[in-house]
Amino acid sequence: MIPGIWELLDYVANTVNNLNLTFVWSYQNAPRMDKPYVMIDYTNDDLPNFGYIDPYIDANGFQEISSWRKATINLQFFCGPNSDQIASQMAMMLGASAALDKQMLLDVAIGDCLMFQRIPALLNNSQYEDRTIYQFDYYYTDHYKDNVGLIETVVVEGHYTGSLTDQMCIETITFSEFTRWDQMKTRWDNGTTNWDKK
Repeated sequence: MIPGIWELLDYVANTVNNLNLTFVWSYQNAPRMDKPYVMIDYTNDDLPNFGYIDPYIDANGFQEISSWRKATINLQFFCGPNSDQIASQMAMMLGASAALDKQMLLDVAIGDCLMFQRIPALLNNSQYEDRTIYQFDYYYTDHYKDNVGLIETVVVEGHYTGSLTDQMCIETITFSEFTRWDQMKTRWDNGTTNWDKK
């Protein structure tokens, strides 16, 4: 499911504004619930051609890759004759300060408002029920932890010079000499190692 969207909608509608709406995902094999409720559907529209690779590798050898996503959220309001009004209120609530604060906490964002439409749903051959549809763009970030492994041993080869007899030397540095990977990274970033950065 799209991360954060259910939590954002439920918080704005029910925690902040006491609308007592039930939010459900579309295409579920479950009995029909009592009104009022809102059905959430979505489509993925846009995937960027790049991802951000965090240069930091944790102590277990995992490196995080992240990339933004854009989805089109489709909310179908089944709220009886008040469907239009409740959908319109919800659209305004999602732009209020409480909703913006929640988006910051969830690391998501609402973009363009795309469509606001009344489309009654067919119940049988002659009966309809009121339904209002509200669509908007929704931005979020997807994450993946890549197991790139760790460098356990570094072998440095060279020559001692200036001695009576020049000699070949091989220095082996094992990962265990660094109690934590972040200590090694800090030493590298601060330039306190004797290795040339390349």
